[in-house]
Amino acid sequence: MRRALPALTLLTAGALMLAGCADLAHPAPSATTLPEGISATLLPAGPDQRENQVRLWVTNGTGNDLSVTKLRITDARLNGYGRPTDYGTVSIAAGQQAEIVVTLPNIVLCDEEEEEAAAAEATSATTPAATPSPSATDDDENDADQETVLILGFTVGAATGVTSEDLDDPDGLIDAYVAAHCS
Repeated sequence: MRRALPALTLLTAGALMLAGCADLAHPAPSATTLPEGISATLLPAGPDQRENQVRLWVTNGTGNDLSVTKLRITDARLNGYGRPTDYGTVSIAAGQQAEIVVTLPNIVLCDEEEEEAAAAEATSATTPAATPSPSATDDDENDADQETVLILGFTVGAATGVTSEDLDDPDGLIDAYVAAHCS
């Protein structure tokens, strides 16, 4: 019994210390989508940027400061990830916006795309007329391969997370980048 008393005392002290931590603020669970009020849009490179760069315009419409801790832009046509030109955390105050310059990687070899198009053209030329043409779902699957995705690590308020979402590219900048290198 004498040996059990010190162990019980130590266990009780540990439990009380942990109970004292219960009042501390803890971060919210990781998010898989951007919190409401945060958006990102691709914009053309400015006069100070190179041809393989774009600007990512991030809007923090929340009531908390936003820290962008990781940023990658991916697309099946790119050979790797687009990454910020200046590495490090980007802080955006509540209600503010920030421009992040992103350097795009080389594109996947154009020759592969041309070979695939030639093979598809040859197949369609040798396919009997009775064979149905590819369905609209096939086109949808091909379009899915062309999606530009933003991977963003962030902290906003007490929430920390990483999201992977379709990136808004209203001017078709990635399409133009690929076309410029494959024409």
